[in-house]
Amino acid sequence: MSQKNSIIMSAGVLLLLFVLYMMGNNAKKAYVSQKSALERFESQAHSLATLKEKFGDKNAMNRTLKTLERIAPVSKDLQKSSSRLLMYDNISATTLGNLLRKIENSTLNIKKLEIHRINENSASLHLEIKK
Repeated sequence: MSQKNSIIMSAGVLLLLFVLYMMGNNAKKAYVSQKSALERFESQAHSLATLKEKFGDKNAMNRTLKTLERIAPVSKDLQKSSSRLLMYDNISATTLGNLLRKIENSTLNIKKLEIHRINENSASLHLEIKK
């Protein structure tokens, strides 16, 4: 009987070792797949945090408008209930280019942007921004 018990015990130990090996192997595969998903999630979270920082800043609109004012003086600044209308009259092509570059790179919520060409070297710009 002791020989049967030793065979059963060794078979049980081998079976236990095989089960532990398979569990470890499956855990390793799950870890590798979850690690890449976690890295992707972290990069997306970092991107979203950066966007939230940029677009959530309440003073960013005022700073951008001050910068636009430094580039070219506003001829009319109309405040509406839900928007603000800025009109630039008779501005040069380089100034227009600078204004448009700043507007494109800003976080302003643009409702409407109209450019009217006066002649080859000047134009007028109407910019409507949501508050």
